[in-house]
Amino acid sequence: METMCVVTVLYNSRDVFMSTFRTWVEGARECTGDVEFVIIDNSLEPTCADLAADAADSGLRVTYRHCPENLGFAGGCNFGASLTDSDFIFLLNPDVWVENDTFRRLLERLNRGEASPLAVSLQVGDAVLCGIGINRAGHFVDRKLDSSLALIGPSGGAAVFPTDLYKRSDGLDADLFAWGEDVDLAIRLHAGGHRTEVVDLRLRHLGGHSLGADRRLSGRKVFLLARNRVILAARYYSTTSLILLSPVWLALTVCLAISKGRRRVGIAYLRGVAAGLAAFPANRSTAYRSSRVGVWSVGRPRARAVATTVLAD
Repeated sequence: METMCVVTVLYNSRDVFMSTFRTWVEGARECTGDVEFVIIDNSLEPTCADLAADAADSGLRVTYRHCPENLGFAGGCNFGASLTDSDFIFLLNPDVWVENDTFRRLLERLNRGEASPLAVSLQVGDAVLCGIGINRAGHFVDRKLDSSLALIGPSGGAAVFPTDLYKRSDGLDADLFAWGEDVDLAIRLHAGGHRTEVVDLRLRHLGGHSLGADRRLSGRKVFLLARNRVILAARYYSTTSLILLSPVWLALTVCLAISKGRRRVGIAYLRGVAAGLAAFPANRSTAYRSSRVGVWSVGRPRARAVATTVLAD
């Protein structure tokens, strides 16, 4: 019987986590000890130690670590993965509610199939999102479940990985900190021949509970989005793709700078683009050459058929 560790990373998340974690606990009780929780709290002060203690007192396996130095999402996930010996890890955002049978259905799937990454669908407002795709502008995006975009890999909000594969792949890149870490891992795994499957559970996801919920951090978020998008392009786009997409990206940069300027984060956006371009040469190194992709070749229909298998649950 396979075992699964749910790894979540908190940052000022107590209000929503009090609600969502209650559903996680109920779901774990349906699985007779095959599910454990690892909670990494990046908040300045410990915010959810009592919730973890209560769950542990009820007989569940729970590990809680407070990291006031703020490891970021990627660093927190990697630290959490290092604390478990379960067969699979389920990276799950703290603002996601689960049903009572969610963990049981995932374990049933893991026990009957190959050890491949799984993208779990999320209900965000009226949209159902599942995994990561590349749009026609060459940007990595959250992919809609019914999209024609190729599935590159799981989104970090709800992603299942074989624990051994995650650790052998060095997990998420902590240098990216708050955006694009899941994209980076998805491309590396895809290039290594690991195809992602879809599990359509449509878990309710609030979205934007940490960075997005704090107006003081909006500029920081915009900076990281812009910087990391350039860094990922430097690492993983083929030379042909970079040449063909450069005019499109230049036009988009101008439009986005104007749009974000109206929201008073235009300077942060341009600083992010500049930081990404400054880091471009180092991230264009040969270390990433084997994982590079052609934006259009990876999204053609045949690639979609190989990359995506929708499971009936």
